[in-house]
Amino acid sequence: MIRFTKLLQSQAKAIYLIFVFMAILGIFAYSNLPSGVYPELSFPRIAVIAEAGNVAPEQVVLTVTRPLEVATNQVYGVQKIRSKTARGSTELSIEFQPTTDMQQALQQLQAKINEVRSTLPAGTNLTVERVTPAIFPVLSYNVTTDTLAQTDLYSITQYQILPYLSRVAGVALVNLQGGNIPEVEVQIDPNRLQNSGLSLSQVADTIGRSTQNQAVGKLDSNYQQNLIVTNGQPIDPSALTGIVVTTKGAGKPVFLEDLGQVSLGEADRTQIVSAKGKPGLTLNIFRQPNSNVVAVAEAVQQEIKSLEKSLPPGVQITKAYDESGLVVDAIANVRDSIAIGIVLIIIVLYVFLREWRSTVIAAITIPLSALAAFGVLSFVGQSLNLMSLGGLAVAIGLVIDDAIVVIENIDRQLQKDLNSTAAVAAAMAELTEPVISSTITTVAVFLPLGLLSGVAGQFFTSLTTTLTAAVGFSLLLALTLTPLLAASWLRHQLNHSEPNGTKKR
Repeated sequence: MIRFTKLLQSQAKAIYLIFVFMAILGIFAYSNLPSGVYPELSFPRIAVIAEAGNVAPEQVVLTVTRPLEVATNQVYGVQKIRSKTARGSTELSIEFQPTTDMQQALQQLQAKINEVRSTLPAGTNLTVERVTPAIFPVLSYNVTTDTLAQTDLYSITQYQILPYLSRVAGVALVNLQGGNIPEVEVQIDPNRLQNSGLSLSQVADTIGRSTQNQAVGKLDSNYQQNLIVTNGQPIDPSALTGIVVTTKGAGKPVFLEDLGQVSLGEADRTQIVSAKGKPGLTLNIFRQPNSNVVAVAEAVQQEIKSLEKSLPPGVQITKAYDESGLVVDAIANVRDSIAIGIVLIIIVLYVFLREWRSTVIAAITIPLSALAAFGVLSFVGQSLNLMSLGGLAVAIGLVIDDAIVVIENIDRQLQKDLNSTAAVAAAMAELTEPVISSTITTVAVFLPLGLLSGVAGQFFTSLTTTLTAAVGFSLLLALTLTPLLAASWLRHQLNHSEPNGTKKR
């Protein structure tokens, strides 16, 4: 053990450099770790949502729900399927076995659904997505106005505000909820329609074809081929009145205005949003998986401040919900608890050791172990959350145990009139095996929590990773840095020593 102590002292600068480098990496990892209330979870569940217009629930069960259940049941790993059918819609919740690769299961499920898509009623919209915390919005903003019409507010939000927020780094989706959606209303007179010999479906098909952008030909000019495209999108409702629906005898055209009236209107409202007693709409912002909730919230807020300068007067954007506040408060509470614990630990150390150098040597283990834990979290792809910070809070009281034991034994050896090198060697010879065994015992208690499967395992993996990394690194510090610092800083307690290690009398 004396050789090991001398080896540490001979390589002291290299050891100091290694730990400084590891501390810098830990600081860098901490500043770049994503944060959230909970760890990034992957539930073994996929949701399938189908919308089929206003079809009766009985018909939806026969034509939509049942075919989807049969198709999804063929996917490998499916454990349970639950369906909920309502008028014009159905929702399937497919649960998989805990060990299933959910990304592969999603691809297989989409393939099976595509096989039966053609058999579903025309116009059926399907949504297939994994159930993760990212499917819930992290930010919500209310948009209101005192000066503009509600349809104008919807257009401004849809075409000015929403595109800018969608491009913010970390934002996966911006969903618009509520509001008065502007639309063009075509009111057909039943008597005129009957006299023309047409049906409503024929009129609707004609309007649909006439309002599409179509390529009608090509033009060769100067060795270049240009595509000629007709713009069928109407600028105002009056442009639709001239659509030719059909022709009567002798080639007389029947225009849309001959069958009814065309005017601006609003879509049927199924949702009502109010903010501070005023009608408006809501922007729900969803984050990308593994993104930093706090960083996304700050970037969105900054983008909104820039947008407010270019919006029409009277448009107000107010925050309705912000998950980043929960994250910041949770992290701050745990951080404050850890800081208080560190202060109390240092005070207790000084009371019992009665020497500030020994207190500093023992206390330096805490920040270095915490930074090492942050580096491990970054390496394994974890985030700062209640579980990981909770594991660090538990580890604070454990990481210092090894350093205290080593420092106390070195101090006891120094009282036997040994020089610093001999005292460190004697102390480490007595404590190396007990310190290693006690640390392994602690790790063995918490490590099985990370081996749990399912959602519970994902929660405890974050706690176990942080705690194990901190405790394991504290053992490394107790066997290297702590005796090295003790050999250098505690020499003041001795007078000049003889070469044999005994103190001069």
